[in-house]
Amino acid sequence: MEELEQCWEAANYQNPYRFVSSDEESIFARKTHSFESIEAQAKELQRAIWKKRRDLGLSQNVHPIDVLDPQLAAELLGFDFTLHPSLGWMVNGRRRVSVAGLIDQSTRSIQVATDAEPRVMRFTAAHEIGHAVLHPDQTGRHRDQPLDGVRRSRDRTELEADKFATYFLLPKKLLAEEFKSRFLGPFTLDEQTAFALLSKPIYEVLKSFPTLRHVSRKLASTAYYNGRHFVSLSESFGVSAEAMAIRLEELKLVIE
Repeated sequence: MEELEQCWEAANYQNPYRFVSSDEESIFARKTHSFESIEAQAKELQRAIWKKRRDLGLSQNVHPIDVLDPQLAAELLGFDFTLHPSLGWMVNGRRRVSVAGLIDQSTRSIQVATDAEPRVMRFTAAHEIGHAVLHPDQTGRHRDQPLDGVRRSRDRTELEADKFATYFLLPKKLLAEEFKSRFLGPFTLDEQTAFALLSKPIYEVLKSFPTLRHVSRKLASTAYYNGRHFVSLSESFGVSAEAMAIRLEELKLVIE
């Protein structure tokens, strides 16, 4: 994590009051954000947590993945973070949706419902951290979990918070390193890799995994490859196999 420390020093030199509550204008108080800007701000928060890891109760030699913790981010940003059995539900158009997470900027509080799968809870928490960083002038934001299981398109603010969660929980360089340690490099399904993955010829593997997304999901959740056992990527990073699969494709770690 030496690179993170060096980058943190550079960023901290530019603005020594980042991630400190004050009445001064925050660099995050923009109205809209490009994906590049969102990723940069997620990286900066990761670096801040790494720099202050001892103060946040982590050991000096903590694994970098353990730094990617929304609850630690909330503590660093000065938000009260609490879990609740349920946050209720609301009507959105003709749909009924459960509320997965809530943020109140005025009271600096984040609430996450525990009536969802733990990996969904983790992404929801990171989503609310995204609102804290990207949208400090907005309050009462919530993340929905459709009760019919179907997610529709969302407004730009919610999309930005989702992108922040992805960048925070699944940083490009660290994920690429963890992927390559398991699968040796960018993955293309062929005769050799099909056998390494499932000990079957490729024509049999293609029956079960006909599209790139099928392959990506398998790589996200698998704990075995080429004779080696390991913790799956989705488990290591604490996200769903689907979220991991999408990110692997975004980073071109799984290609056709």
